Amino acid sequence: MKLKRLFLVASVFTAVTFTACDDDDNDTEEITNTQDQTFVIQAAMSNRAEVDMGTLASTKAVNPSIKTFAQMMVTEHTQAQSDLEDVADDVNVNYGDTLSTEDKALKATLSRLSGEAFDKAYIQSQVAAHQKTLAHFDAELASGSNAKVRSYATQYRPHIQMHLDSATVINARIR
Repeated sequence: MKLKRLFLVASVFTAVTFTACDDDDNDTEEITNTQDQTFVIQAAMSNRAEVDMGTLASTKAVNPSIKTFAQMMVTEHTQAQSDLEDVADDVNVNYGDTLSTEDKALKATLSRLSGEAFDKAYIQSQVAAHQKTLAHFDAELASGSNAKVRSYATQYRPHIQMHLDSATVINARIR
């Protein structure tokens, strides 16, 4: 009887010990490469800016191509941000949910414009923003080390390129 009890206690102790050490439920992976951390923060700010500016443009733009482009920015960058939140959680990177100082100033400027002046300023800002974002994605793909962050960059880089190409075509048409 004592042997059975000793075996039961040992079994329970072993089960508790292995359960306490089990990290399978926690897929958090710390980032050691500053490029990865910088990329996640920059991508989050970019997505937030695209959603905010796109929302503004979908109501203020007069050119139908710009309205369509703006709605695409809201839809695609909302999805990109949702996917990025999953990556950021997995790699334990915290980022703010506010616009950068530069994007706040741009939004204020765009808010004061209307008609064709708004359309031109918005689409020109989209060309510049997507060029800048593309450079961040390229830097991540060249120097990032975290597989999850690099996978996000690989998945969304073609979208950023397509957004840049679309904005460039629209910009050339409305000049």
